[in-house]
Amino acid sequence: MNALDALNDLLAREFPYLADHRVTELTDRGLTMRADPTGFQIRPGGTVSGPDQMRIADYAGYALVKHTAGHTLSVLLRNVSLGFLEAPAPRALTARVTLLKLGKRTAEVRGDVLDDTRRLVATAALTYTVR
Repeated sequence: MNALDALNDLLAREFPYLADHRVTELTDRGLTMRADPTGFQIRPGGTVSGPDQMRIADYAGYALVKHTAGHTLSVLLRNVSLGFLEAPAPRALTARVTLLKLGKRTAEVRGDVLDDTRRLVATAALTYTVR
């Protein structure tokens, strides 16, 4: 089993309710995750809710830290700063995250959320505690 399949299997076991989120690309310092729109909350005006946009950014960051730091470690979101740039239509979203720094107890991740046309709709700075 390759690293991408192993990571998706781990995430499916830890978060079975997020089965519509899948890691599609994986490198040593980054990954791409796609979320199908089936579980999204849609706001008036036909846009994906802010919490759903944050969820894919956080989930992708979590997956990257688990992949990089070790699957058995506990990874907890400690801080997030999310900027909403555009209102995405209720279609698939993609998160691209990059590991900026991995220390003994914390990890810093940058994330971008894109809509199905690859338009940047949100950016995030995420800090995780690693135990």
